[in-house]
Amino acid sequence: MEKNTIGINAHRGIPAIYPENSLISFEQAAKLPVDAIEFDVHLTWDKEMVVTHDDQINRCSNGRGLVRDFTLEELRQFDFGAWKSPEFAETRIPTLAETIETIHAVTPRMRLLIEIKEGDIECAAAVLKFVQDRGLLEQSMLSSFHYNVLKFLRQTEPAVKLHGNDATAEGDPDGVSALIDSIGIQAGFATPERINYYKGKGIKVDSWVINDEEALKQAIANGTESVTTNVPDLLCRWLGR
Repeated sequence: MEKNTIGINAHRGIPAIYPENSLISFEQAAKLPVDAIEFDVHLTWDKEMVVTHDDQINRCSNGRGLVRDFTLEELRQFDFGAWKSPEFAETRIPTLAETIETIHAVTPRMRLLIEIKEGDIECAAAVLKFVQDRGLLEQSMLSSFHYNVLKFLRQTEPAVKLHGNDATAEGDPDGVSALIDSIGIQAGFATPERINYYKGKGIKVDSWVINDEEALKQAIANGTESVTTNVPDLLCRWLGR
């Protein structure tokens, strides 16, 4: 494929190879010539910020239950890697701080695409304070599928960069375009018309999740400015990086 300047976001690190949202996945993704690393944040029962996708730990650990019903110490007892492969046994759930430290130990200026899950305002406030206190506001994009979270973040910190998500037949869910700087459109809905709608409002467009070369070519042809992928290593190769 002809070299292209399209952005690449590593979705949960390199989940095609490593356990998603794990430190090894983030460390390896940070070694690639990608533009950002995406990950997901929840609050525990004791209000610690941990990085995992689902509200339950059932799929990606040997435990069962809701993240918010466990303390951090309790969550650390579960194995978050063996489900992927025996070689990743004893992988533990990372905190937000550990995740960012791991990424920036490899690539200090790597951009962070931090998704706040479940429409949780308390989690959104904690994440925002974290990036503010550590001088990471410029380097971070805070993401949510939930209008209430995006509205809270925009009102609380006008300078924050916000990323919305569009996975709907109608487009522009809840009029989210009034709040955001960029948007991720699910690949099936990322038509040239949908992409141009957001571009016309000055919003940068990402297509997700793009995992094969033909889908990448189509995303480029449709005019997307970046793609989110589970195989960032392959996309870097296909794009000649």
